[in-house]
Amino acid sequence: MTADEVLIVVNDRSAISQQIGERYQAVRSVPPNQIVRIHTEPVEEIERSTFGAEIAQPIAAHLLNHRLQDRILAIVLTKGVPLKIRGSGGRQGTQASVDSELTLLYRGLVEGPTSAEGRIANPYFRPAEPTAFTRAANDIYLVTRLDGYALDDVLALIERAGKPVTRGKVVLETKPVWWWNRSAPGNRWLKEASRRLQDSGLQVVLTASAGSVNGQKDVIGYAGWGSNDPATRTRTPGFQWLPGAIASWFVSTSARTFTRPPAGWNIGPWGDERTYHATSPQSLIGDLIAEGVTGVVGFAYEPYLDGTARPEILFPAYRAGFTLAESFYMALPHLSWQAVVVGDPLTAPFGPVANRPPPVSRIPYFLERRVRMLESKESTLEMVRMLAVTYAEQAVDKAEAKQLDEALALARRAATLRPQEPMVLYVLGSVHEARHEQTPADEAFRKLIRLDPASPYAQQAARRLKHSSSR
Repeated sequence: MTADEVLIVVNDRSAISQQIGERYQAVRSVPPNQIVRIHTEPVEEIERSTFGAEIAQPIAAHLLNHRLQDRILAIVLTKGVPLKIRGSGGRQGTQASVDSELTLLYRGLVEGPTSAEGRIANPYFRPAEPTAFTRAANDIYLVTRLDGYALDDVLALIERAGKPVTRGKVVLETKPVWWWNRSAPGNRWLKEASRRLQDSGLQVVLTASAGSVNGQKDVIGYAGWGSNDPATRTRTPGFQWLPGAIASWFVSTSARTFTRPPAGWNIGPWGDERTYHATSPQSLIGDLIAEGVTGVVGFAYEPYLDGTARPEILFPAYRAGFTLAESFYMALPHLSWQAVVVGDPLTAPFGPVANRPPPVSRIPYFLERRVRMLESKESTLEMVRMLAVTYAEQAVDKAEAKQLDEALALARRAATLRPQEPMVLYVLGSVHEARHEQTPADEAFRKLIRLDPASPYAQQAARRLKHSSSR
Protein backbone atom coordinates (compact mmCIF):
# COMPACT_ATOMS: atom_id res chain seq x y z
CA MET A 1 0.00 0.00 0.00
CA THR A 2 1.34 3.42 -0.95
CA ALA A 3 0.48 7.10 -0.57
CA ASP A 4 -1.05 6.91 -4.06
CA GLU A 5 -3.77 4.67 -2.58
CA VAL A 6 -4.71 6.91 0.37
CA LEU A 7 -7.54 9.45 0.64
CA ILE A 8 -7.31 12.11 3.37
CA VAL A 9 -10.53 13.57 4.80
CA VAL A 10 -10.28 17.11 6.20
CA ASN A 11 -13.12 18.96 7.94
CA ASP A 12 -12.86 22.58 6.81
CA ARG A 13 -14.87 23.68 9.84
CA SER A 14 -12.05 22.47 12.12
CA ALA A 15 -8.69 24.25 12.20
CA ILE A 16 -7.01 21.25 13.83
CA SER A 17 -8.34 18.96 11.10
CA GLN A 18 -6.85 21.24 8.46
CA GLN A 19 -3.46 21.32 10.22
CA ILE A 20 -3.32 17.56 10.60
CA GLY A 21 -4.39 16.95 7.01
CA GLU A 22 -1.75 19.35 5.69
CA ARG A 23 1.00 17.78 7.77
CA TYR A 24 0.11 14.22 6.85
CA GLN A 25 -0.23 15.07 3.16
CA ALA A 26 3.21 16.68 3.20
CA VAL A 27 4.91 13.87 5.14
CA ARG A 28 3.51 11.09 2.95
CA SER A 29 3.32 13.06 -0.33
CA VAL A 30 -0.32 12.14 -0.90
CA PRO A 31 -1.48 13.51 -4.30
CA PRO A 32 -3.51 16.73 -3.99
CA ASN A 33 -6.57 15.25 -5.70
CA GLN A 34 -6.70 12.64 -2.92
CA ILE A 35 -7.67 15.15 -0.25
CA VAL A 36 -11.41 15.59 0.23
CA ARG A 37 -12.78 18.50 2.22
CA ILE A 38 -16.04 18.15 4.11
CA HIS A 39 -18.02 20.82 5.95
CA THR A 40 -19.65 19.57 9.13
CA GLU A 41 -19.87 20.62 12.76
CA PRO A 42 -16.68 19.32 14.48
CA VAL A 43 -18.45 17.44 17.24
CA GLU A 44 -17.76 13.85 18.27
CA GLU A 45 -21.29 12.41 18.18
CA ILE A 46 -23.73 12.98 15.30
CA GLU A 47 -27.03 11.77 13.90
CA ARG A 48 -27.01 9.19 11.13
CA SER A 49 -28.62 11.69 8.76
CA THR A 50 -25.67 14.04 9.33
CA PHE A 51 -23.24 11.21 8.65
CA GLY A 52 -24.91 10.50 5.34
CA ALA A 53 -25.33 14.05 4.11
CA GLU A 54 -22.18 15.72 5.43
CA ILE A 55 -19.58 12.93 5.57
CA ALA A 56 -20.38 9.89 3.43
CA GLN A 57 -21.94 11.76 0.52
CA PRO A 58 -19.13 14.30 0.00
CA ILE A 59 -16.48 11.58 0.19
CA ALA A 60 -18.42 9.43 -2.26
CA ALA A 61 -18.83 12.36 -4.64
CA HIS A 62 -15.11 13.06 -4.54
CA LEU A 63 -14.27 9.43 -5.30
CA LEU A 64 -16.73 9.34 -8.21
CA ASN A 65 -15.75 12.71 -9.65
CA HIS A 66 -12.06 11.83 -9.62
CA ARG A 67 -12.65 8.17 -10.58
CA LEU A 68 -10.76 7.01 -7.48
CA GLN A 69 -13.11 4.24 -6.34
CA ASP A 70 -10.63 1.46 -7.16
CA ARG A 71 -7.37 3.30 -6.64
CA ILE A 72 -8.09 4.28 -3.03
CA LEU A 73 -7.52 1.48 -0.51
CA ALA A 74 -7.31 3.47 2.75
CA ILE A 75 -9.25 6.50 3.97
CA VAL A 76 -7.58 8.63 6.66
CA LEU A 77 -9.83 10.78 8.85
CA THR A 78 -8.43 13.67 10.87
CA LYS A 79 -9.23 15.02 14.32
CA GLY A 80 -12.26 17.24 13.91
CA VAL A 81 -14.12 14.74 11.73
CA PRO A 82 -17.01 13.37 13.84
CA LEU A 83 -16.28 10.14 15.68
CA LYS A 84 -19.53 8.26 16.28
CA ILE A 85 -23.16 7.96 15.20
CA ARG A 86 -26.03 8.02 17.70
CA GLY A 87 -28.47 5.16 17.67
CA SER A 88 -29.86 2.21 19.56
CA GLY A 89 -27.64 -0.20 21.49
CA GLY A 90 -27.36 -3.98 21.48
CA ARG A 91 -26.11 -6.43 18.89
CA GLN A 92 -28.78 -5.28 16.42
CA GLY A 93 -28.44 -1.63 17.34
CA THR A 94 -27.73 1.30 15.05
CA GLN A 95 -24.93 2.92 17.05
CA ALA A 96 -21.61 2.85 15.18
CA SER A 97 -18.31 4.60 14.73
CA VAL A 98 -18.09 6.92 11.74
CA ASP A 99 -14.91 5.10 10.76
CA SER A 100 -16.46 1.64 10.65
CA GLU A 101 -19.45 2.84 8.64
CA LEU A 102 -17.12 4.43 6.08
CA THR A 103 -15.42 1.08 5.45
CA LEU A 104 -18.57 0.10 3.51
CA LEU A 105 -18.62 3.19 1.29
CA TYR A 106 -17.21 1.31 -1.70
CA ARG A 107 -19.83 -1.41 -1.35
CA GLY A 108 -22.51 1.25 -1.05
CA LEU A 109 -21.38 2.88 -4.30
CA VAL A 110 -21.66 -0.48 -6.04
CA GLU A 111 -24.82 -1.89 -4.46
CA GLY A 112 -26.59 0.97 -2.74
CA PRO A 113 -26.98 1.60 1.01
CA THR A 114 -26.85 -1.19 3.59
CA SER A 115 -28.97 -1.54 6.71
CA ALA A 116 -27.90 0.52 9.71
CA GLU A 117 -28.91 -2.27 12.08
CA GLY A 118 -26.33 -4.58 13.59
CA ARG A 119 -22.91 -5.47 12.31
CA ILE A 120 -21.60 -6.90 9.05
CA ALA A 121 -18.96 -9.61 8.64
CA ASN A 122 -15.60 -8.16 7.65
CA PRO A 123 -14.56 -9.83 4.37
CA TYR A 124 -10.92 -9.03 5.16
CA PHE A 125 -10.95 -10.75 8.57
CA ARG A 126 -8.11 -13.29 8.43
CA PRO A 127 -8.12 -15.85 11.28
CA ALA A 128 -5.54 -18.01 9.48
CA GLU A 129 -3.07 -16.72 6.88
CA PRO A 130 -2.51 -12.95 6.46
CA THR A 131 -2.86 -11.57 2.94
CA ALA A 132 -2.30 -8.19 1.34
CA PHE A 133 -5.31 -5.95 0.90
CA THR A 134 -6.06 -5.51 -2.81
CA ARG A 135 -8.92 -3.93 -4.70
CA ALA A 136 -9.37 -7.01 -6.85
CA ALA A 137 -10.21 -9.10 -3.78
CA ASN A 138 -11.98 -6.57 -1.51
CA ASP A 139 -14.99 -4.27 -1.82
CA ILE A 140 -14.34 -2.19 1.30
CA TYR A 141 -12.02 0.62 2.39
CA LEU A 142 -9.60 0.44 5.31
CA VAL A 143 -10.39 3.49 7.43
CA THR A 144 -8.00 4.90 10.02
CA ARG A 145 -7.94 8.15 11.92
CA LEU A 146 -5.25 10.63 13.02
CA ASP A 147 -6.59 11.64 16.40
CA GLY A 148 -5.69 12.23 20.01
CA TYR A 149 -6.34 14.64 22.85
CA ALA A 150 -4.43 17.52 21.25
CA LEU A 151 -2.73 18.61 18.03
CA ASP A 152 0.71 17.89 19.47
CA ASP A 153 -0.31 14.29 20.24
CA VAL A 154 -1.36 13.74 16.64
CA LEU A 155 1.67 15.42 15.08
CA ALA A 156 3.95 13.33 17.30
CA LEU A 157 2.11 10.18 16.21
CA ILE A 158 2.63 11.09 12.54
CA GLU A 159 6.33 11.63 13.21
CA ARG A 160 6.68 8.25 14.97
CA ALA A 161 4.84 6.54 12.13
CA GLY A 162 7.44 7.81 9.68
CA LYS A 163 10.40 6.25 11.50
CA PRO A 164 9.28 2.90 12.98
CA VAL A 165 11.82 0.46 14.38
CA THR A 166 12.07 -3.31 13.81
CA ARG A 167 12.73 -4.55 17.31
CA GLY A 168 11.18 -4.61 20.75
CA LYS A 169 8.89 -6.63 22.96
CA VAL A 170 5.22 -7.52 22.76
CA VAL A 171 3.43 -7.38 26.12
CA LEU A 172 0.29 -9.51 26.45
CA GLU A 173 -1.72 -9.14 29.67
CA THR A 174 -4.28 -11.80 30.56
CA LYS A 175 -6.50 -11.57 33.62
CA PRO A 176 -8.14 -13.95 36.10
CA VAL A 177 -11.20 -15.65 34.63
CA TRP A 178 -14.34 -16.44 36.62
CA TRP A 179 -17.43 -18.17 35.35
CA TRP A 180 -19.49 -14.99 35.45
CA ASN A 181 -17.17 -12.65 33.55
CA ARG A 182 -17.02 -14.52 30.20
CA SER A 183 -13.42 -13.48 29.62
CA ALA A 184 -11.93 -16.85 28.72
CA PRO A 185 -11.91 -16.24 24.92
CA GLY A 186 -9.86 -13.06 25.31
CA ASN A 187 -7.24 -14.86 27.38
CA ARG A 188 -7.10 -17.67 24.80
CA TRP A 189 -6.48 -15.13 22.03
CA LEU A 190 -3.66 -13.53 24.02
CA LYS A 191 -2.02 -16.89 24.69
CA GLU A 192 -2.36 -17.86 21.03
CA ALA A 193 -0.74 -14.55 20.08
CA SER A 194 2.18 -15.45 22.32
CA ARG A 195 2.49 -18.86 20.66
CA ARG A 196 2.36 -17.46 17.12
CA LEU A 197 5.08 -14.93 17.95
CA GLN A 198 7.52 -17.48 19.35
CA ASP A 199 9.86 -17.44 16.35
CA SER A 200 9.24 -13.83 15.35
CA GLY A 201 12.47 -12.40 16.67
CA LEU A 202 10.49 -10.22 19.09
CA GLN A 203 10.57 -10.68 22.83
CA VAL A 204 7.15 -11.77 24.10
CA VAL A 205 6.01 -11.05 27.65
CA LEU A 206 2.87 -12.99 28.62
CA THR A 207 1.60 -12.10 32.07
CA ALA A 208 -1.31 -13.31 34.16
CA SER A 209 -1.91 -10.07 36.00
CA ALA A 210 -2.28 -6.46 34.94
CA GLY A 211 0.16 -4.04 36.48
CA SER A 212 2.93 -6.60 36.92
CA VAL A 213 4.69 -5.34 33.79
CA ASN A 214 3.99 -1.62 34.14
CA GLY A 215 6.94 0.51 33.19
CA GLN A 216 8.29 -1.85 30.53
CA LYS A 217 10.75 -0.37 28.05
CA ASP A 218 11.16 -0.93 24.29
CA VAL A 219 7.53 -1.98 23.73
CA ILE A 220 6.52 -2.56 20.08
CA GLY A 221 3.20 -4.29 20.79
CA TYR A 222 0.67 -4.48 23.62
CA ALA A 223 -2.71 -6.06 24.25
CA GLY A 224 -4.69 -6.56 27.40
CA TRP A 225 -7.85 -5.86 29.34
CA GLY A 226 -7.28 -2.27 30.48
CA SER A 227 -9.91 -1.15 32.97
CA ASN A 228 -11.80 -4.45 32.52
CA ASP A 229 -9.16 -6.09 34.71
CA PRO A 230 -9.83 -5.21 38.38
CA ALA A 231 -6.07 -5.31 38.97
CA THR A 232 -5.57 -2.33 36.65
CA ARG A 233 -5.18 0.82 38.71
CA THR A 234 -3.73 3.31 36.22
CA ARG A 235 -4.90 4.90 32.97
CA THR A 236 -1.87 3.61 31.07
CA PRO A 237 0.75 0.91 31.62
CA GLY A 238 3.51 3.50 31.79
CA PHE A 239 5.49 1.96 28.94
CA GLN A 240 8.37 3.40 26.98
CA TRP A 241 6.97 2.83 23.49
CA LEU A 242 9.12 2.36 20.43
CA PRO A 243 8.24 4.25 17.24
CA GLY A 244 5.81 2.05 15.31
CA ALA A 245 4.33 0.41 18.43
CA ILE A 246 0.71 -0.78 18.22
CA ALA A 247 -1.81 -1.67 20.91
CA SER A 248 -5.28 -3.04 21.61
CA TRP A 249 -7.48 -3.34 24.69
CA PHE A 250 -10.53 -5.49 25.33
CA VAL A 251 -12.40 -2.39 26.56
CA SER A 252 -15.91 -1.56 25.42
CA THR A 253 -15.77 2.22 24.93
CA SER A 254 -12.06 3.05 24.85
CA ALA A 255 -12.61 5.33 21.80
CA ARG A 256 -15.77 7.00 23.11
CA THR A 257 -14.02 10.37 23.14
CA PHE A 258 -10.79 12.15 22.31
CA THR A 259 -11.55 14.99 24.70
CA ARG A 260 -8.85 15.06 27.36
CA PRO A 261 -10.13 14.07 30.83
CA PRO A 262 -9.82 16.59 33.65
CA ALA A 263 -6.62 16.63 35.68
CA GLY A 264 -6.67 13.91 38.31
CA TRP A 265 -9.19 11.68 36.52
CA ASN A 266 -8.58 7.96 36.79
CA ILE A 267 -10.37 4.79 35.75
CA GLY A 268 -12.71 3.32 38.29
CA PRO A 269 -15.70 1.03 38.90
CA TRP A 270 -19.11 1.27 37.31
CA GLY A 271 -21.68 2.83 39.63
CA ASP A 272 -19.42 5.57 40.96
CA GLU A 273 -20.07 8.51 38.65
CA ARG A 274 -17.16 10.40 40.17
CA THR A 275 -14.92 8.11 38.11
CA TYR A 276 -16.78 8.73 34.85
CA HIS A 277 -15.46 10.66 31.88
CA ALA A 278 -17.70 10.91 28.80
CA THR A 279 -20.31 8.64 30.45
CA SER A 280 -17.90 5.84 31.42
CA PRO A 281 -15.15 4.99 33.92
CA GLN A 282 -13.28 2.85 31.37
CA SER A 283 -9.82 3.18 29.82
CA LEU A 284 -9.28 5.56 26.90
CA ILE A 285 -6.97 4.96 23.95
CA GLY A 286 -6.27 8.69 23.89
CA ASP A 287 -4.07 8.04 26.93
CA LEU A 288 -2.02 5.45 25.02
CA ILE A 289 -1.56 7.91 22.13
CA ALA A 290 -0.42 10.63 24.54
CA GLU A 291 2.01 8.15 26.14
CA GLY A 292 3.61 7.31 22.79
CA VAL A 293 1.86 4.50 20.94
CA THR A 294 1.85 4.80 17.11
CA GLY A 295 -1.26 2.75 16.33
CA VAL A 296 -4.20 1.57 18.43
CA VAL A 297 -7.73 0.29 18.06
CA GLY A 298 -10.59 1.25 20.34
CA PHE A 299 -14.38 1.22 20.25
CA ALA A 300 -16.92 4.03 20.17
CA TYR A 301 -19.72 2.03 21.78
CA GLU A 302 -20.10 -1.53 23.13
CA PRO A 303 -18.66 -3.99 20.56
CA TYR A 304 -18.95 -7.10 22.78
CA LEU A 305 -15.87 -9.24 23.28
CA ASP A 306 -16.39 -11.16 20.04
CA GLY A 307 -16.33 -7.84 18.15
CA THR A 308 -12.92 -6.72 19.42
CA ALA A 309 -9.57 -7.00 17.63
CA ARG A 310 -7.88 -10.42 17.81
CA PRO A 311 -4.30 -10.10 19.05
CA GLU A 312 -3.30 -13.49 17.63
CA ILE A 313 -4.01 -12.05 14.15
CA LEU A 314 -2.92 -8.44 14.71
CA PHE A 315 0.65 -8.91 15.91
CA PRO A 316 1.75 -11.75 13.60
CA ALA A 317 0.40 -9.82 10.59
CA TYR A 318 2.25 -6.65 11.63
CA ARG A 319 5.45 -8.62 12.21
CA ALA A 320 5.06 -10.28 8.79
CA GLY A 321 5.37 -6.85 7.14
CA PHE A 322 1.76 -5.84 6.57
CA THR A 323 0.77 -2.23 7.09
CA LEU A 324 -0.85 -0.87 10.22
CA ALA A 325 -4.23 -0.61 8.47
CA GLU A 326 -4.03 -4.12 7.05
CA SER A 327 -2.95 -5.63 10.37
CA PHE A 328 -5.76 -4.04 12.40
CA TYR A 329 -8.48 -4.80 9.84
CA MET A 330 -7.37 -8.41 9.40
CA ALA A 331 -7.91 -8.69 13.17
CA LEU A 332 -11.40 -7.12 13.28
CA PRO A 333 -14.30 -9.54 12.66
CA HIS A 334 -16.99 -6.93 11.96
CA LEU A 335 -17.66 -3.73 10.04
CA SER A 336 -20.49 -1.20 10.31
CA TRP A 337 -19.77 -1.56 14.00
CA GLN A 338 -17.74 0.21 16.70
CA ALA A 339 -14.03 0.06 15.82
CA VAL A 340 -11.84 3.15 15.63
CA VAL A 341 -8.32 2.48 14.31
CA VAL A 342 -5.95 5.35 15.08
CA GLY A 343 -2.71 5.61 13.13
CA ASP A 344 -1.03 6.12 9.79
CA PRO A 345 -2.36 3.31 7.58
CA LEU A 346 0.97 3.06 5.73
CA THR A 347 3.15 2.33 8.77
CA ALA A 348 4.91 -1.00 8.23
CA PRO A 349 8.11 -1.42 10.29
CA PHE A 350 8.70 -4.96 9.08
CA GLY A 351 7.55 -4.44 5.50
CA PRO A 352 7.10 -4.24 2.67
CA VAL A 353 5.22 -7.41 1.80
CA ALA A 354 6.38 -8.97 -1.47
CA ASN A 355 4.36 -9.11 -4.71
CA ARG A 356 1.97 -6.25 -4.07
CA PRO A 357 0.08 -5.16 -7.17
CA PRO A 358 0.66 -1.56 -8.30
CA PRO A 359 -2.01 1.09 -7.65
CA VAL A 360 -5.08 0.55 -9.82
CA SER A 361 -5.58 2.82 -12.80
CA ARG A 362 -9.13 3.79 -13.77
CA ILE A 363 -12.11 1.89 -12.22
CA PRO A 364 -12.21 -1.64 -13.74
CA TYR A 365 -13.10 -3.56 -10.57
CA PHE A 366 -15.76 -1.09 -9.52
CA LEU A 367 -17.52 -1.35 -12.89
CA GLU A 368 -17.24 -5.15 -12.99
CA ARG A 369 -18.85 -5.38 -9.55
CA ARG A 370 -21.58 -2.94 -10.53
CA VAL A 371 -22.36 -4.87 -13.72
CA ARG A 372 -22.63 -8.14 -11.77
CA MET A 373 -24.94 -6.50 -9.26
CA LEU A 374 -27.19 -4.96 -11.93
CA GLU A 375 -27.32 -8.13 -14.02
CA SER A 376 -28.57 -10.01 -10.97
CA LYS A 377 -31.48 -7.62 -10.38
CA GLU A 378 -35.03 -7.83 -11.71
CA SER A 379 -35.20 -6.30 -15.18
CA THR A 380 -37.05 -3.01 -14.70
CA LEU A 381 -36.77 -0.02 -17.03
CA GLU A 382 -34.55 1.78 -14.52
CA MET A 383 -32.32 -1.28 -14.01
CA VAL A 384 -31.91 -1.62 -17.78
CA ARG A 385 -30.97 2.06 -18.05
CA MET A 386 -28.44 1.77 -15.22
CA LEU A 387 -26.94 -1.36 -16.75
CA ALA A 388 -26.60 0.30 -20.16
CA VAL A 389 -24.88 3.31 -18.58
CA THR A 390 -22.51 1.02 -16.69
CA TYR A 391 -21.63 -0.88 -19.88
CA ALA A 392 -20.90 2.50 -21.47
CA GLU A 393 -18.68 3.45 -18.52
CA GLN A 394 -16.84 0.16 -18.97
CA ALA A 395 -16.36 1.03 -22.63
CA VAL A 396 -14.76 4.33 -21.62
CA ASP A 397 -12.51 2.50 -19.17
CA LYS A 398 -11.41 0.02 -21.81
CA ALA A 399 -10.85 2.77 -24.39
CA GLU A 400 -8.58 4.62 -21.98
CA ALA A 401 -6.61 1.39 -21.61
CA LYS A 402 -6.35 1.21 -25.42
CA GLN A 403 -8.42 -2.00 -25.42
CA LEU A 404 -10.55 -0.74 -28.28
CA ASP A 405 -12.11 -4.04 -29.43
CA GLU A 406 -13.48 -4.67 -25.93
CA ALA A 407 -14.54 -1.03 -25.69
CA LEU A 408 -16.55 -1.26 -28.90
CA ALA A 409 -18.23 -4.50 -27.81
CA LEU A 410 -19.30 -2.89 -24.54
CA ALA A 411 -20.51 0.31 -26.24
CA ARG A 412 -22.60 -1.73 -28.67
CA ARG A 413 -24.02 -3.78 -25.79
CA ALA A 414 -25.03 -0.56 -24.06
CA ALA A 415 -26.62 0.80 -27.26
CA THR A 416 -28.60 -2.43 -27.72
CA LEU A 417 -30.14 -1.97 -24.28
CA ARG A 418 -30.73 1.80 -24.53
CA PRO A 419 -30.42 2.97 -28.16
CA GLN A 420 -31.71 6.45 -27.29
CA GLU A 421 -29.70 7.11 -24.12
CA PRO A 422 -27.59 10.29 -24.68
CA MET A 423 -24.57 9.14 -22.70
CA VAL A 424 -24.58 5.73 -24.42
CA LEU A 425 -24.73 7.29 -27.89
CA TYR A 426 -21.92 9.69 -27.04
CA VAL A 427 -19.69 6.85 -25.80
CA LEU A 428 -20.49 4.75 -28.88
CA GLY A 429 -19.47 7.63 -31.14
CA SER A 430 -16.32 8.31 -29.09
CA VAL A 431 -15.18 4.69 -29.25
CA HIS A 432 -15.71 4.57 -33.01
CA GLU A 433 -13.73 7.78 -33.29
CA ALA A 434 -10.89 6.32 -31.20
CA ARG A 435 -10.84 3.41 -33.64
CA HIS A 436 -10.60 5.89 -36.57
CA GLU A 437 -14.07 4.81 -37.76
CA GLN A 438 -15.39 8.28 -38.50
CA THR A 439 -18.55 7.38 -40.43
CA PRO A 440 -20.22 5.34 -37.63
CA ALA A 441 -18.89 7.87 -35.11
CA ASP A 442 -20.61 10.73 -36.94
CA GLU A 443 -23.82 8.66 -37.21
CA ALA A 444 -23.91 8.13 -33.45
CA PHE A 445 -23.22 11.82 -32.76
CA ARG A 446 -25.92 13.01 -35.21
CA LYS A 447 -28.47 10.61 -33.73
CA LEU A 448 -27.71 11.96 -30.28
CA ILE A 449 -28.17 15.56 -31.44
CA ARG A 450 -31.53 14.72 -33.10
CA LEU A 451 -32.86 12.89 -30.05
CA ASP A 452 -31.77 15.29 -27.30
CA PRO A 453 -30.25 18.52 -28.62
CA ALA A 454 -30.25 20.13 -25.16
CA SER A 455 -28.17 17.35 -23.61
CA PRO A 456 -24.60 18.25 -22.57
CA TYR A 457 -23.59 15.10 -24.45
CA ALA A 458 -25.20 16.55 -27.60
CA GLN A 459 -23.17 19.72 -27.20
CA GLN A 460 -19.96 17.71 -26.94
CA ALA A 461 -21.04 15.61 -29.94
CA ALA A 462 -21.61 18.79 -31.98
CA ARG A 463 -18.09 19.96 -31.20
CA ARG A 464 -16.69 16.59 -32.28
CA LEU A 465 -18.67 16.69 -35.54
CA LYS A 466 -17.39 20.21 -36.25
CA HIS A 467 -13.84 19.09 -35.60
CA SER A 468 -14.16 16.00 -37.82
CA SER A 469 -15.63 18.00 -40.71
CA SER A 470 -12.76 20.48 -40.61
CA ARG A 471 -10.12 17.80 -41.02
